[in-house]
Amino acid sequence: MPPRIFDAHCDTVMKMVDKGTDLLGPCEGHISAPDLLAAGVGCQVFACFASLMEHGDQVVQRSRALLSAAAALDGQGPF
Repeated sequence: MPPRIFDAHCDTVMKMVDKGTDLLGPCEGHISAPDLLAAGVGCQVFACFASLMEHGDQVVQRSRALLSAAAALDGQGPF
């Protein structure tokens, strides 16, 4: 069995919400699902960050958007 990589931090879900990045297709300058598979990544932890200091009164909406984007990956592509 080939070695598998465990990556414990990735900002891609935040880029999905903030910039419309598509994790399932080719993505220039950041990771994508095809890149993860090709590199042998067996587990990827996606960061989802929202703070009252940085996002103000939009912190709840941002939190929900991040969690929804992450949940939408379930069952898509290799996830």
